[in-house]
Amino acid sequence: MNKLISLVLLLIILGLIGCSNELNECKAITDQQSRDLCYKELAFKNMDLDICKNVEVADSHNKCFEDIVFKDSDVCRKMKKEDNDWCYTSTAIFRKEASMCEKVIAQTEKNLCYAYVAGEKQDFSVCEFVLDLEAKKTCVGAVAIAKKDLNLCNEKVDPELKDWCYNGIAKDTNNSEICAQIVDADWKDECFREVAKSSNNFETCKRISTTSGQNSCFDYVAGKPI
Repeated sequence: MNKLISLVLLLIILGLIGCSNELNECKAITDQQSRDLCYKELAFKNMDLDICKNVEVADSHNKCFEDIVFKDSDVCRKMKKEDNDWCYTSTAIFRKEASMCEKVIAQTEKNLCYAYVAGEKQDFSVCEFVLDLEAKKTCVGAVAIAKKDLNLCNEKVDPELKDWCYNGIAKDTNNSEICAQIVDADWKDECFREVAKSSNNFETCKRISTTSGQNSCFDYVAGKPI
């Protein structure tokens, strides 16, 4: 029995060493795209979400994570305890499974989990699992934004979050006319700024209420440091 245990431990150690060497090989690749691909393939090979953290480009990072959680929904149990909540939350979002949120321990993170899944599924009923009233309001707003429906911002979203709801839809649809309907001046200016950037439209910057804000927006759209 002792020999068997020793053999298993040896195989584990050798596996860890092998993975470490492969990580170093990926790290040594100078081309960023090729390096990210190396990390993605290694992560999938070892079913190790931690390796995905090395992927630099956001879309590739998400795809790395998504490929693993779709193959193995129990992968979060294999992670460090302190990483469990974000793992279950991310898995719930990718799989659009509200039931995964129940495994999240921290209540704030759990509420966010339900809100994200509700948005992904465009399903108000998921928000019923959120116990905190303020968090539930945010969850409802997230669904309205996901549906890109201004009527829902008016009819279902808490009045205090109406501007936020309009702002989210405006940015998702690159529609500056929706920004113009926002009441709060700061929210409105921020909305114009983000829509201007995403649509690469300097004219939208001119709708910002202050000259300094307009100039900052011009630089932002042009890609200059602010």
